[in-house]
Amino acid sequence: MGLNGSSTTPLILQEVRVPAESVLGEVGRGHKVAFNVLNYGRFKLGAMCSGGARFIVGEAARYASERRQFGRPISEFGAIRHKLSEMVVRLYAVESMLYRIAGLLDGVEMSAPRSPDPAGPASQLLAALEEHAIEASIVKVAGSEMLDYVVDENVQIHGGNGFVRDYAAERHYRDARVNRIFEGTNEINRLLIPGLLVRRAQGMLHPGSGEMTALARTPNGEPLGAMKTAALTVLSTAAARYGDTIGDQQEVLSLAADILIDVFAADSVTARASAAGDPLHNAVASVCLNEAAARVEVAARTALAAMLGDPERTTAVAKIRQTFDLPALDTIPLHNQIAAAVLSRGRYPFA
Repeated sequence: MGLNGSSTTPLILQEVRVPAESVLGEVGRGHKVAFNVLNYGRFKLGAMCSGGARFIVGEAARYASERRQFGRPISEFGAIRHKLSEMVVRLYAVESMLYRIAGLLDGVEMSAPRSPDPAGPASQLLAALEEHAIEASIVKVAGSEMLDYVVDENVQIHGGNGFVRDYAAERHYRDARVNRIFEGTNEINRLLIPGLLVRRAQGMLHPGSGEMTALARTPNGEPLGAMKTAALTVLSTAAARYGDTIGDQQEVLSLAADILIDVFAADSVTARASAAGDPLHNAVASVCLNEAAARVEVAARTALAAMLGDPERTTAVAKIRQTFDLPALDTIPLHNQIAAAVLSRGRYPFA
């Protein structure tokens, strides 16, 4: 379908005999290397999708400025401007997560004691990747699905021209599809994200824990706090309801993963925009949090309805509705502000 310059060939290693002198690492522990290679690949795939999306946003903006319909460039139409803006919002969220994860990985590596062993740096990197496996899965899923959105809207902006090979939009669309399969499918990664988190955070997921008590005091009217409250509510309910069998509840795990992805993205975007102190960053952050909060509310209500019976179900869903009783935000002017920045530059507007 895509990546026509790259061959895909099966390699079968059944009953292969490996001489002792050819063994790499420790016998019986190859899976740790394999899993961390996957973790590294997931992080890099998110970055690759981000780079591709940056290029395509510029391509879409330039085409929209050049293509004329009804006597004016299609970039002047609100529907097209919204598409360009939404591309930027989703890309900005993935970028923010990538920068944050890169900093976390660097932090683990830098804090590790220096070793005279030549393999020391590699071991430190593997340890960092294992520590942040959840974040690697998050950015892999978010990055590949963001790129899918960007290439799809790029074809739409190109109209019929986007469907023919004379324009690069057609190739971008085909090549992007495999990213949701590479490095573990997005479905598998969605199961890993909450599953790993529940196992690591069992002590924090009961009603009397400090984390739950602190979030119970989160004021209404703040989207990020509402999303974090919903995430902990869903995770703690799932841990209590299913215990060790939580891995069998794929529908609930997938909903929890979507919530966690949005929470991590919103938190990363908030930190980046706050540090930038720039009106355009703030506009993107406002749109991102507004959209993420709407998705998280629906996912949390759906998950709680699946896990609980009445009267607990009715009470839990009502609390979620109350938590997300947020002020209405008019995002159309914000989208127009973002689109204007893209079109004036002819590219993605952030460094």
